[in-house]
Amino acid sequence: SMTIILFPRPEERRELFSDHPGDDWAVFYSQIFGIHTPRFREQYFPKRQGFDWPVIVAPMLSIPYLIQVSRGFYNCCVSEADDYQIDMFMTYHARVPFQAYVIWVRPCFEVPGHRQGQSALASRQSGVLGMTVLERILLELFVFWRLGVHLDTQTKTLCIGSGYVDDGVPVVSFETQRQRLCVSWQDLEVGAASTGCREVYSPMQVRNLAT
Repeated sequence: SMTIILFPRPEERRELFSDHPGDDWAVFYSQIFGIHTPRFREQYFPKRQGFDWPVIVAPMLSIPYLIQVSRGFYNCCVSEADDYQIDMFMTYHARVPFQAYVIWVRPCFEVPGHRQGQSALASRQSGVLGMTVLERILLELFVFWRLGVHLDTQTKTLCIGSGYVDDGVPVVSFETQRQRLCVSWQDLEVGAASTGCREVYSPMQVRNLAT
């Protein structure tokens, strides 16, 4: 049987997360993907000050699958690659969901001003951890499911946690005029106005670095 998912009307919009964000993500995965994930316990993944949005990535999610699911709710445009070939164009991901993991991001619907205009190379050289393209597309779907709105309607997220052939970096934004999510590419050394990375705190990577 078909599950009907009702997105909130503007007057019914709530906070992105309840007091139990792990439960919010569990309901999201159940309703959108039809999968049941273990309950996420925040105390096992302590966040850092200023990083208030958790993004929980379920095992074995793929970019093509996320795009396919997202298309059930809004249009998606992937430049320079067929949806099912996009993984072939990727040569690097900082994190891959062989098992479930969590990252924390700053609570911003647009790229923070101090990151705009900074190239992917400059961000990486300064030691910033950034979102992967999979994480960014997943967060877009979660925000739309929860609030009925979109991220990056005025800015573009430079997904420095992922890499593209010839040193390109994926860029994700939402075009309000065409009502579509766009995945494009930008050269590693190029900085563009209103484009920048979304910094993440990754307890998983902190633990890996400490061992």
